[in-house]
Amino acid sequence: NKRASVASTSSGSSNYAPTNNDLPNIPTLSLQVIVLLWELMKCNKSVENYVADKYANKLLIICIYYLKYYSDFPQWNNTLIPVVSGVATYLSSRKLVLSKMLDPFNVNYYTNKLPNFYKLSSGNINNITYRDFAIIQLSNIAIAQVNKNLPLKSYVFELIYNMLPVPQDLKDEELVQLSSVKRGRSQGLSYNAATTLIHLISKIANVTFLST
Repeated sequence: NKRASVASTSSGSSNYAPTNNDLPNIPTLSLQVIVLLWELMKCNKSVENYVADKYANKLLIICIYYLKYYSDFPQWNNTLIPVVSGVATYLSSRKLVLSKMLDPFNVNYYTNKLPNFYKLSSGNINNITYRDFAIIQLSNIAIAQVNKNLPLKSYVFELIYNMLPVPQDLKDEELVQLSSVKRGRSQGLSYNAATTLIHLISKIANVTFLST
């Protein structure tokens, strides 16, 4: 089996933190495309169902990428970032999407589509779900804010809250699974995701942070 594993660190994310100059430019029409997709999903149930079933887990990973690396860009902070966080919150609130987040991370997608600096620095990707990856990245966003003593971004915690608890019944009241393949899904967090989340809790519970 093809495997993707990397050296272990305590944070569970890549050691390399790109500077703003290292990041690729966002295409000019990205904002309009995201808004168009969101509006189509909101006004057309068939489109929403198709996107949720086929692409939502990868879309959430892309949204978190933008939230992690582009939220400090002045040109995107008040335009793209609020829309992306809204789309991510909207998707993560749907049971069908949450069930898809419990799928194992596609190794080919992880290896060939994600930038190296966005990949995890510990663990075997074969044992990581989309939900694990998302919670690790969101926790690390919040940990970085705590380390810099910055105000915490509410959408980060809303996304973690949406994805962390798994309802006993994952059947969506409005959306249906279109694909015939139904995998047995583990509802527990991976070790990497759990330890990163505990690290975040210890950070925000620190007396020094709470008193500033």
